Amino acid sequence: MGGGLVTATALPLVAMLGVWPCLLITAAILAIWIIYGLIRARKKS
Repeated sequence: MGGGLVTATALPLVAMLGVWPCLLITAAILAIWIIYGLIRARKKS
């Protein structure tokens, strides 16, 4: 994920939405990337 964009929007999003919604959003994005990586790794084998 783009470090600069995520870093620049993190504080305003936490201020607007709160900590827990932002944590759930980032956890969901992380889960998507992990699943994507596992699928890609399985196809290469």
